[in-house]
Amino acid sequence: MKAKALPIFYDFDGKRIENLEILKKLNYDKANVLYRIVLSELNYYYHNIKELKSFLVECEYIEDSKQYGLEDYWMEPRHFEYKKKGDCEDFALYTWKQLLRMGYEARFVVGTVGKKKGHAWCTVIVDRKKYIVDPVLAKHSIIPIFVLKDYRPIVSVGYKWNKPIYYLHYSMNKIGYVIEVICLIGRSIIIYPVMTATFLVALIPFLILTKIKISKIRYERRWT
Repeated sequence: MKAKALPIFYDFDGKRIENLEILKKLNYDKANVLYRIVLSELNYYYHNIKELKSFLVECEYIEDSKQYGLEDYWMEPRHFEYKKKGDCEDFALYTWKQLLRMGYEARFVVGTVGKKKGHAWCTVIVDRKKYIVDPVLAKHSIIPIFVLKDYRPIVSVGYKWNKPIYYLHYSMNKIGYVIEVICLIGRSIIIYPVMTATFLVALIPFLILTKIKISKIRYERRWT
């Protein structure tokens, strides 16, 4: 569900958007919807992320076209809480609101994952550590690093001074991908041979003991 936001893979902070007209050009003009969602109330608030995760595990992913017959619909969190099903935006908006209520510095993020597939998730700062939180993957405790590099944030939304604050992101994933390839090559050249050598060293005593045991059995058979 979460992973540390490594700078080489993920542009966590972004740049604050002063002119909201930029959002219209990016087709992310949801200011009124987000403001209403932030001010809305829920029936239940969780005390910690573990409790929130337990709820999300029970929720079902379903596309807006199947649930509402619409291409894109942002459900209010209290409706998602009741239905327990929705698409990635619904999962992320609900999670974002809960994280804000817990007192965390959190953001709702829209961007792409993989081959430019639209997606939504959250980011949160816990104990000064920056994390990506994908509530759709609530069944998985940790997002693997090879999946993390595919998250490309475009716009994120925080909440300060009683209003949504927007940020524009410039993906660093290409740099991160190059570094990851270098690390994989280094791992193949250094780590794997070391692991193999360690395994063989550990195997030697076992082989010696096995050989001694076999020799003993042959000796006993010879003289019986």
